[in-house]
Amino acid sequence: MKDVGLVVLVAFGVAAGVPASAQDKVGIEVCDSFLDKYEACVKNAAGEQQQREQLDQMVKQLRSTWKQLASDAQTKPSLEQACKQTVESVKPSLNAPPYNCGF
Repeated sequence: MKDVGLVVLVAFGVAAGVPASAQDKVGIEVCDSFLDKYEACVKNAAGEQQQREQLDQMVKQLRSTWKQLASDAQTKPSLEQACKQTVESVKPSLNAPPYNCGF
């Protein structure tokens, strides 16, 4: 069951500013760092208000999902690796136009 959660996380990360406040942090450095960078870069590159709002919702949803997984003793140990996999899977699209994030 734990592996299914990881697959969902990676898939969701591929599908999805101001850094999150401390209370919005996942609590795992690689996850929080990715979310902050992703949010800032993509929001700055998004042109239309509607697109920015959609991206904001995606980041909030991903942050919420990761926070929930981090609070579960069974899923927390594998969450850092899931975040790393998400970063690696989205790097190509975030480093390409229109985003050019420089991950």
